Amino acid sequence: MTVLTDYYKQELRRLKEIAADFSRGNPGLSRALSGESADPDVARVLEGVAFLSANIRQELDQQFPRLLHSLAQIVCPQYIRPLPSTTIMAFEPKGSLNQSLTVEAGTYIDSRPDKYGSCRFRTTEELTILPMQLSRVVTLEETLVPELAFELRFELVGQTLDQLPFDKLRLYIGGEFSDACDLYYLIRHQLKALMLVANGEISLPVGSVQGTGFAPDQSLFGQPLGLMPAFDLLQQYFLSPQKFLFIDIDLTSWRHRGAGNQFALRFQCNKPNFSVPTLTQEHFILHAVPAINLFEHKAQSVLLDPLQESFQLLPAVSAYAQNSVIYSVEGVESVARGMDTPREYQSFGGFGESDDRAVYETLYLNGQDPNNPDLYLKLAFPASQTLEDKEILKAELLCTNGDKAETLLPGDICIATSSTPELATFQNITKPTSARRVPLDGDQLWQLVSHLSLNYLSITNAETLKGMLGLYVAPDNKEKSERLANTKKIDSITDVSVSQSEALFGNAFVHGQHVQVQLKSEYFSSAGDKYLFGCVLEQFFAGTAAINVYSELTFEDHNSGERLQWPARIGNRPLQ
Repeated sequence: MTVLTDYYKQELRRLKEIAADFSRGNPGLSRALSGESADPDVARVLEGVAFLSANIRQELDQQFPRLLHSLAQIVCPQYIRPLPSTTIMAFEPKGSLNQSLTVEAGTYIDSRPDKYGSCRFRTTEELTILPMQLSRVVTLEETLVPELAFELRFELVGQTLDQLPFDKLRLYIGGEFSDACDLYYLIRHQLKALMLVANGEISLPVGSVQGTGFAPDQSLFGQPLGLMPAFDLLQQYFLSPQKFLFIDIDLTSWRHRGAGNQFALRFQCNKPNFSVPTLTQEHFILHAVPAINLFEHKAQSVLLDPLQESFQLLPAVSAYAQNSVIYSVEGVESVARGMDTPREYQSFGGFGESDDRAVYETLYLNGQDPNNPDLYLKLAFPASQTLEDKEILKAELLCTNGDKAETLLPGDICIATSSTPELATFQNITKPTSARRVPLDGDQLWQLVSHLSLNYLSITNAETLKGMLGLYVAPDNKEKSERLANTKKIDSITDVSVSQSEALFGNAFVHGQHVQVQLKSEYFSSAGDKYLFGCVLEQFFAGTAAINVYSELTFEDHNSGERLQWPARIGNRPLQ
């Protein structure tokens, strides 16, 4: 991204070069332009002309990205917004909690303040906190059958099993990322049997364990507006892959629970061909939920001028919004003395009748800080409306703390707000991810917008798939190791083939597409890392398939030929 200072330096250098050339050809006309002039007036003139030329060049170069920004606001608004930092929050019930407690999605939690203020995060999903704790994790001795078996032992606090109804347990697979991915792979793909132990043993279906976090209503960014959920998944994965390391365990078949306060879940998995870390309670986290550095905020009021085309929006200053960055504009209105009701503005490209309403359009422009472009509003009015005298514009925003949030460490996000529950403690258990800036480069924007038309007919070779996935690896990611890891995952793909197939679904045969991806397993940090990558791709292919057409994904190792297959699915429904 070229900033004004770069344009200025280029123009000043060019002016000096052509001035010297002109002076050599016309020495009698322009002696003051030959070489370095001692005349300060000549230097000031050249610098002034260079500054004006730099502004014109910058304006011309920004026209194409502006056009794409207008298009993207309608088609895929999330692609032209900064990507906030994310983390995983863990809640711990206090001893006085004696029933289930619901923590609503959108609950705000602040970080410990420093001299620049604090950061504010909000949870992205609803969370149910039970008066329960994971008391112990036990790895069972190996039997004659080669398998890995372990038990998660739970204990209720102040309640008995028959007094506390719960039909589902959600666990976050924690620990070091590659180890967590391996555990996720074992539980989701290598699980042979699942037993519930409480006053006897109950065999639960292996299908009782499901991955979670892939549904549109579980997105980090809320329901994606104008963007297919399949593409939203890719954006989430390359920003925060840990977000998908959650599992749900269905306990609806556990009917007669008894009066005890303890139970255990015994997992029996096929013995893996890789080493498994010593399992501890840090690997299985109850009451965890993703959180994102987004918060509602107000913009500073702006006095509207009918002669001004656009107006810069700035967040109002507060303890948690110092040096904040605007993520999106949620609402705009203006007021003036004598107006009965505020004038409401509709977003440009928004749905609904807008003939009688003023319209606003957001526009990012390069500012003094190249990492945080300035956000401007452009207003348009119907013929029947005019600006009132001293009309004041107000805007409701979603903001992020930008780069500041990624400097936090595990345990730093733990300060209560008005929306946090009183009967639980909480803290982040993962380091917040790196924030990403707004993409202003015209070529990058065009690639982002154009790839939305991809489907099975388009993704017929490895280069097409790799090129599409590469759009989600932000080149400005300051975490070099993270950027390289994501790039290696994409580079691991050596071949892609798509073939038609059929399968029995209910009492009818349905058409489908079988996608086989050949890749190099050594490009991943672990077998589980590769499996998680496949889980996201599986959901992506299912989400981009035609209506009533199933998809099926197979990974094949480039060297060994070993295959890893996912069940066929139509949308979010497995065919099995």
